[in-house]
Amino acid sequence: MNYVVKICWIIMACSVSLVWSQPEYKTTSWGATDVIWVQDDVFPRFNMTIYFADGGLGDDAAKSGTTDMTLDLLSSGTSKKSQSVIAEELDQLALTLSSQSGYESSVISISGLMREFNKSIDLVCHILSDASFPTQEVQNALTREKSQLMNLSSSPEAVAQRAVGSYTYAGTPYENPLNGRLVSLSSIKPEDLQQRWNYFKSQVKKRVYLLGPKSLLDQEKYISQRCGFITNGVVNRVSKVPETALKPSAGKAIFVKIPNANQVQIRYSSPLSSSNFKNRFDLATLTSGILGSGFTSLLMQEVRVKKGYSYGVSSNATPRLLNGISVIGTFTKNQTFIETVKVVENTLRSAQESFADQDHLESAKKFLTGKQLFQFDDSQKLLQTFINYDHLGRKYNDIFKFPQSIKNYRIEDVKQAFSTFYPLGKNQYNWVFVGDESLIPKFKAEWKENILIVDYKDIL
Repeated sequence: MNYVVKICWIIMACSVSLVWSQPEYKTTSWGATDVIWVQDDVFPRFNMTIYFADGGLGDDAAKSGTTDMTLDLLSSGTSKKSQSVIAEELDQLALTLSSQSGYESSVISISGLMREFNKSIDLVCHILSDASFPTQEVQNALTREKSQLMNLSSSPEAVAQRAVGSYTYAGTPYENPLNGRLVSLSSIKPEDLQQRWNYFKSQVKKRVYLLGPKSLLDQEKYISQRCGFITNGVVNRVSKVPETALKPSAGKAIFVKIPNANQVQIRYSSPLSSSNFKNRFDLATLTSGILGSGFTSLLMQEVRVKKGYSYGVSSNATPRLLNGISVIGTFTKNQTFIETVKVVENTLRSAQESFADQDHLESAKKFLTGKQLFQFDDSQKLLQTFINYDHLGRKYNDIFKFPQSIKNYRIEDVKQAFSTFYPLGKNQYNWVFVGDESLIPKFKAEWKENILIVDYKDIL
């Protein structure tokens, strides 16, 4: 009996610990730049993330990968400090400087100790204000990037990801990989990176995100004096991309050959309009969760549990500001290539036509609600969510309303959403396969029109 009581108390304690309160945050401005602060007093550290309203979409197609490499090489040297000196000083301050480029936006993140705040800002602002992109460091980086691309066949999953991006939005600015192609990398020069970074500093609209104690909000003058470029810029790249340039083509089956593959990567991909997600972001999350998130998802039950064709399968409908994309991904042995594709397609079709499992719907709601609440134990993830919401023009309150939002969705809402976010109509989706060329006869026998067979080197 005592054990039962103890277990009950443990469950009650866990339940209390799971009660989640909205974290403190504040929005303000430094000059013309919006600033968002999120409280984090757990450790005496700070994070400052600078958001830029431009990314890979701004690259010249002949030099795709310029933005990604520019941000990656910011700490490669300045007029006063070499790359090795910068690396040593970053280590001494326990300071990290990282970056990430996307198609529509880019971010630079600085993370360090509060006791070293002034020294950290001094160093980072020097690096960012005086980045010089030394010729030798740029050449070394280009050589590394080319080498990684040439060895891409060792990672069929990476080949599949690259193929999905190249073919789902073929003919649009989104078809060029963010890290470039072999031919475009060969065209990039140090002056291209310098020009790109000067443009980011002086012309691109920015937003600042702060994570740490509230005293960070008092550092406007110190930061602005040293990183004055933060308050410069009005350009928002996505506003300069014409809607007519975003018309993708679908309805294709693409087979990408890689040598000596004993498994085949399988991807369903559908280009989506931004209107698909309007006022339905949470519904997209719920639908993807039911379809392919977690062990109890529809696809996992059919593909793995019942058929044993694969160890894993996932689905995700991802919004962007100008468009979006939905992807279903899995892999299987060569022998079960076609069978696995048919199971994925039949499961999706059945969900669209006859999904009626109320228990499954309620379980998915509980799973996703818990998953979201747990992720906000990490304030860094919350900060990233704020950045994504700002980029998509969403309100922060939507984050905290998520549990109630998905609670209101019914069976009919979800069934219709399967067709919205994972359509199966003609010319609405693509199949992308990555595998050994010995599978091509099977591929041709199953898909007889709108097919494309390429070597993996064709997308490098």
